[in-house]
Amino acid sequence: MSIAPHLAETPDDVHEAMIAALRLLLRPGLPFAPELVDDVLLELPGVRARATNPDDRDSRAAAFEGLLRWCLARFGDESLTDAVRALFGIRPGVSGTTLTQRREIASAASGHEVHHFRKRIEPRLLGQLAWALRRDSDEYTMTRAVAPPLAPASARPRMPADPFAWESAEHAELLSRLWSGVYLLRAELLGLARARSMRAEPAALVTAACTALRRYAQLLALAQRYRAAYGDVLLHADTGLTPDGLANLAGWTPTLEPVHRQALADAADTTTELAFLAAVPGDVTAHWCEALTGFNPGTASGMTPETPLIHATDPSRSETEPMRSTS
Repeated sequence: MSIAPHLAETPDDVHEAMIAALRLLLRPGLPFAPELVDDVLLELPGVRARATNPDDRDSRAAAFEGLLRWCLARFGDESLTDAVRALFGIRPGVSGTTLTQRREIASAASGHEVHHFRKRIEPRLLGQLAWALRRDSDEYTMTRAVAPPLAPASARPRMPADPFAWESAEHAELLSRLWSGVYLLRAELLGLARARSMRAEPAALVTAACTALRRYAQLLALAQRYRAAYGDVLLHADTGLTPDGLANLAGWTPTLEPVHRQALADAADTTTELAFLAAVPGDVTAHWCEALTGFNPGTASGMTPETPLIHATDPSRSETEPMRSTS
């Protein structure tokens, strides 16, 4: 199914086709059957990037529904947020109602008479949604990336004694290590956020922040290895992110100067937590910890500048054991 223009390919034509496709989805409302979603919506880069299987239409339809719900939840015009959610059937109390009933509820929420709402406000809402979907697609591939898909192994891998096979495996190995670094950093940042929410002791927060700093350093070092071997573009990835940019996917981190990021990467291969912290400039550690926790590692309650950070919350922890965030 497609109502997209066949000859005209200007941005305005695509925009109008998207509005028409969204209008068709008003009658069923959310959730809708996959066959009702027009191809002009399913071919959006942001939809394909989110689909579990981009080549499967139903998979893209499910991804589009999720994206549409996300756009409705974060609709830019606050005065019309309740109206647009009611129109698509995701406002509480409107599920299962007809489009006529939803228009009445939406018009009341917007403060307009039903006829005026249908003729004037509804087209504006659809236009704003179309722009939000286009903007998402423009930004998605430049700011996001998806880890390589995995499948269950049915047998022990057999690699031919061939240089091309070795090079392919080497790239896959380094890419896997790069993504593992992203998720390790993300885990530490999430653990730290949870600890802050639970009002953990300052010493525990600083310890968790230092763990995240080491994970960040390890990710920077992996990104340097990848960049040295393959350049600034992630091969076989539909994204504009650089290897260094993958760190942004893990979560918010304090801004550091290039020279400080290089110092972290240089210290990443240290064998213990204490050796890592000793190799990192103290002002970098202090800036990182204060930005993430609000506490300085030298003044946090229960700690002194001489207190080994790795033992701040668990004196029995081995120096060779990777430090985990605590709550």
